[in-house]
Amino acid sequence: MGEKITHIMDVPFQEAREGTKWRILQLDPRNACPSSLIGNAAWFYGAEDPKKAEHKHNIGEVVAYFGSDWEHPEKMNGQVTIWMKKEKHVFDKSFMMYAPPGDEHCPYTIDAVDRPLYHTAYPIGRGIKSERFPEAVVEEEERSEPQYDACFITDAEGRKKPLLDGEVPILHLDDEKYEKAPTIDLSWLTKGDVTVVEERVQEKDEQYLFMGSDWENALKLHASVTVTVNGDTYELDHPAYIWAPKGTRLEIKVGALEAPVMLSVCSPSDADPWYPEFKQVKTA
Repeated sequence: MGEKITHIMDVPFQEAREGTKWRILQLDPRNACPSSLIGNAAWFYGAEDPKKAEHKHNIGEVVAYFGSDWEHPEKMNGQVTIWMKKEKHVFDKSFMMYAPPGDEHCPYTIDAVDRPLYHTAYPIGRGIKSERFPEAVVEEEERSEPQYDACFITDAEGRKKPLLDGEVPILHLDDEKYEKAPTIDLSWLTKGDVTVVEERVQEKDEQYLFMGSDWENALKLHASVTVTVNGDTYELDHPAYIWAPKGTRLEIKVGALEAPVMLSVCSPSDADPWYPEFKQVKTA
């Protein structure tokens, strides 16, 4: 990966599509701010069995599969099968799955793709141990994990944030609907010249993700995004994660827009902001 950048990760995980999948970005403390949430963003172009084994981990995780049709955000234009606590679930609409800490989930398969679709993942943890960034390691804490309900989300019902001009909601999750779940908003920006974040000091940790809608040129955003973090300004015209921990002074503006842009905003639950170093255990 590229050089460590404190708040922005815009180095492609893969420079080109490999088979039916193109992994665009990966965010974790090995390539960004040592305290960052983990994040993964990819495109799927065809049916695939990723051979992802059933597993569980000590943190909650949200995975999302959603279509690339901004005029019909509910449509996946494909089919995904995923297992949660040994139960099989089949979806042909855009959805998010929340797996609480300790709950077994996967495998999954991409059964059909009629139009390339997005995949994003949000393990709500502080990342993997890294010798390069030892400060990323969080001390272990004693606490018993109650069992929370897993859930599947197929709409943006309950979203509280005001919509930007030209914004089209895709999916929404928060901890008022599902105990201890993170807050995640997925949406399309279809108009330029909008302010996504007015200049402010962050009151909580947040992770932003911008991805383009041109699956043939997936490393291009076809938009101009200006991000100012603690007085430093970055001009982005390609997919990027923005990590804004509590206390960061942040401003995000979208200027010229040639094609719709996907925006993801994620933050840990207000009810349970504690999130540990990520640990995964295979269960099958």
